[in-house]
Amino acid sequence: MRPKPSGAELLDLARRVLRDDVAAELSGPARYKALMAANAMAIVGRQMAAGTEAEVRMLERLTAILGHDGACADLEGELAKALRAGDFGDDRDVHALLLESVEAKLRESNPRALAVEIGG
Repeated sequence: MRPKPSGAELLDLARRVLRDDVAAELSGPARYKALMAANAMAIVGRQMAAGTEAEVRMLERLTAILGHDGACADLEGELAKALRAGDFGDDRDVHALLLESVEAKLRESNPRALAVEIGG
């Protein structure tokens, strides 16, 4: 058993210090870089919390839709190529997969974007 604080808690603490204390003392490009690093740390923290469940589910769904195994990134590329070629039309399974993929990526990279209504 690892002692407290956990790795995720330490990462969050370091991110908050960088964002709230260090960046506040900086200006211009240095401030921007510190805030970008803090944002990257927040993304890593969300990825750690999410684990691999979404990626495993995505791989299973891509395999089912495309009909063969492969690396997730390769299958995503293959699906993108097939979509550009019009191979899936209005396939509901593909639509659901794409929506789930975008939502999973936003949950990690920019969760506030999920609260925004599109087409309002």
